Amino acid sequence: DQPDVTVYLRRLTVDNTYVWLSARVVSYIDSPVPGIIIHERFIHEERDGGGVDDGDNSYDNNNIELSVARMVSRVTRIAALLLQAVESALFGGTDRGRSGSIGNDDKNIHSGGSGESANNGDNVDGGGAAEIQAMLLDAAEKMGVDLSSSDNPLRELIQAGGIGGGNGFDGGTVGSPGTGGGGNLTGGGGAGGTNNGEDERGRKKNADPLDYLKTGAILDLSKIILSDGEVKLITLVLTGRLQIEDLGPLLYLALNSPGMDLVAATDEFYQLSEQQLIANANAQSPSEVVLLNPPPLAVINLSYTDIGDYGMEALSEFLYSDNAALKTVDLSFCNIDSQGFLSLCHGLRTRNSRGLPPIEALVLAGNTIVNDVGKQLGSAISSTRTKHHKRKSGHDASPSSYSNSSSEGIKLLHLGSTSISMKCLTELLVALGPTCPLQELKLQSNRIGPIDAAILVKFLEGKSDNGLPVLPKLNRLDMSYNELGDVGTTKLTRAISKRSKVHM
Repeated sequence: DQPDVTVYLRRLTVDNTYVWLSARVVSYIDSPVPGIIIHERFIHEERDGGGVDDGDNSYDNNNIELSVARMVSRVTRIAALLLQAVESALFGGTDRGRSGSIGNDDKNIHSGGSGESANNGDNVDGGGAAEIQAMLLDAAEKMGVDLSSSDNPLRELIQAGGIGGGNGFDGGTVGSPGTGGGGNLTGGGGAGGTNNGEDERGRKKNADPLDYLKTGAILDLSKIILSDGEVKLITLVLTGRLQIEDLGPLLYLALNSPGMDLVAATDEFYQLSEQQLIANANAQSPSEVVLLNPPPLAVINLSYTDIGDYGMEALSEFLYSDNAALKTVDLSFCNIDSQGFLSLCHGLRTRNSRGLPPIEALVLAGNTIVNDVGKQLGSAISSTRTKHHKRKSGHDASPSSYSNSSSEGIKLLHLGSTSISMKCLTELLVALGPTCPLQELKLQSNRIGPIDAAILVKFLEGKSDNGLPVLPKLNRLDMSYNELGDVGTTKLTRAISKRSKVHM
């Protein structure tokens, strides 16, 4: 009466290659002690006998098993990442793995946490981690360094003590004048190893003001090429159509259906959620309404997932789901073209029209932006709203999350390697609005030449209706790996020198 279980394992060999193993429980024993007998074997892709099918169906069976193993591995891996990210968003935690709540992890470790988070931390970290944390806190107290909001206490202590080198911490950030050109956060290294508080003040002064865009609960699926079914699964979770406790039943349905059809399984759950939305619209009283509760994730990283236009269309719904916490979306190198960008525009515009806080960081590098979408993309990214009303949510959100402030809006926009023309770029920047709070703009590797640089200079030297420069908060402009030449570089340098607090 015991269940028939097959486990697929992927292992690294001594030759540094990966092989698949199939392990199946063949019998259960009671003596001399309770146990199981496992039959384990290799799953080979090649035909038996050096590429010749010997007629015993082993070749077909191997490939079927290999397909099943890969399918189970992918689906369970993505499901585990979703589960980890959602639980981190809802309950916090101390796991600093591929996805998790970066902003709160060290605080939980320092204080010992509470409730479920504390228990999880004890199980994972053990006594060794607690001892290390105690040592760090003791050293910080002696040095007068506050680690309560740090996401890397050890680095904080090294920098505060002046041990850090002269290289910048963030290689993608160009430093301000006087910091060595690398965004150096150490403030000069601390002469003689002494610390009178000036190093700490200097470090905080030079810290990247946009670092907060990387904090919060994170879902990181980067470098996983996603199939259509996996994109639908992710969309269901991010939009709240599929609650995390229902993720297991959905995977069970998918993995035990004919052909292990994840698309069909996700479509079934999607239709059930559509029926619920229709029921909500026809509800006679608030008690009959079942709210969709999207997880309050702050950062979504889908870079290098190759979702394409189809995936962007499916995933655009999560942009306007009732998640006020969302602030950063990384879609770099996802093979998105015009149609996908139109879907992105629709998601961003709908988010604004629903009164949700605008996205503050958008990374679109490595996709293709052509002339017909530049203006629409800029308008969609703009924080100008057509409606202003609060939305009900199943998760707590602070009132400030829904306020309309002049400081709200896009702060970081990466358009490197997008083949964007200067005409398209200008239309996009104009559509952002003259008072857009954009602080960092990356345009690297777009073959921008001297003539294009002159057009950009003319735009940057423009004035808004209130007499201030356009994009008044822009303080970082990355033009690396272009074709500016001496003329283009000179023109941009002169234009930048006229603006305050701008780093090149």
